[in-house]
Formats: sequence, structure tokens, C-alpha cells
Amino acid sequence: MQQANGNGKMTNYRWTMVILLFVATTINYLDRQVLSLTWDEFIKPEFHWNEDHYGTITSIFSIVYAISMLFAGRFVDWLGTKKDFSGPSVFGR
Repeated sequence: MQQANGNGKMTNYRWTMVILLFVATTINYLDRQVLSLTWDEFIKPEFHWNEDHYGTITSIFSIVYAISMLFAGRFVDWLGTKKDFSGPSVFGR
């Protein structure tokens, strides 16, 4: 059921929230790609790593991420959806 403001008119606040969540999610996934974008120019020469190291790093990250997602749903249920989407301020940062 859609809510109206005090004048009885519908607001576009929900679309603002959808857009903000989309932008935040997009930035989150783009941020994860920084390693692949900076690998050849910065990381590989500085630490003297090769492609095997890159594969190990990305594999471990993916495995840990997948395992942590098994528990994320229960954690969000415990924390509450509003607090989860409110961001780092919930944890005092």
C-alpha cells in the first residue's frame, strides 16, 4: 500500500531510496575491481608477485566472501533491516 504525504499526494521518496541503494551497490562492486585494475602497474612490481599470487588472492577472497554470505542473512535478521541499511554509523564508526 502506498502512503501519501499530508496533502494526499504521492511522494517520490521511494524512488530516491531505490536510486541511492543502486548507486551504493554499484560503488561497492566497482571498489572490489580495484585490485584487477591496479595489478600490473602498481601491485605486481612493488611486491614482486606473479599471476599465481593474483589467482590465490582472488580465490581466497571469493571463498571467504561466499562463506560469509551464508551467515549474512541471519545477521541482518538479528540486526534488523533498517539498521543494516543505515551503514557504518550503527557500529559507531
